[in-house]
Amino acid sequence: MLRAVADGTHQRIAENAASQLVDKVNRAATDAGVDVRLYANSSTFHVLVGALEANIPIEPSEGVLILNRRHSSQYNALRRALLIEGVDCHPVHGCVSSSHAASVIEAAAAAFARAFTQLRTVPDSRGLLT
Repeated sequence: MLRAVADGTHQRIAENAASQLVDKVNRAATDAGVDVRLYANSSTFHVLVGALEANIPIEPSEGVLILNRRHSSQYNALRRALLIEGVDCHPVHGCVSSSHAASVIEAAAAAFARAFTQLRTVPDSRGLLT
């Protein structure tokens, strides 16, 4: 395993996949009018609910912890909607690997977009709408 990852190729592929997912999901959130944004830190993506409303930078910060506590019901509503769409990730983050092909990234981004559409009708997700 160490030989397989020694040159950093797999790490770069995973980071690129995470970046693509973040870009696609953020566009879908904007299109759907929901206050959900993702940011990537290497191959890990983080989910922020309410960052736009709270004017908190979409990046690692202490504000992320505040958002997680303030919007726990919205995070849970998003997670449920994603599960319905076939995406099972932690409510506030997920990981992408070098084995995630472009088609998987596309499918995950499309699932987020469908979840955002669902959230527009869920009472627990009121705080997601912009």
